[in-house]
Amino acid sequence: CLFEVNTGAISRNCRTTPYPNEKLLYVLKQENARLILSSDTHNVDTIDCHFSETRKFLKDIGFQYVYTIFNNEFVNISQDTVNKIVRQIKIATIQFVCFVFINL
Repeated sequence: CLFEVNTGAISRNCRTTPYPNEKLLYVLKQENARLILSSDTHNVDTIDCHFSETRKFLKDIGFQYVYTIFNNEFVNISQDTVNKIVRQIKIATIQFVCFVFINL
């Protein structure tokens, strides 16, 4: 299974933390769940809203690796690569991106 961690409510000033809540994320970690990080945005300016903070939050919970889907495979990517991808997306004005956190 793949579960979404969504920062959309943060970008709309409805929440200060992503969905789902921290308690559920700890349960998902215990179950070795895979997580997709999404901004659920329709605005290029908020495509990476709260991503850095959320990545740290997920790592603090115990999710250790960041992955993205490339050519139908999970590929490990660095923070520098995440930043480059986000910049390219902003330039191209594509309005959706996801990154996957996997506990191996």
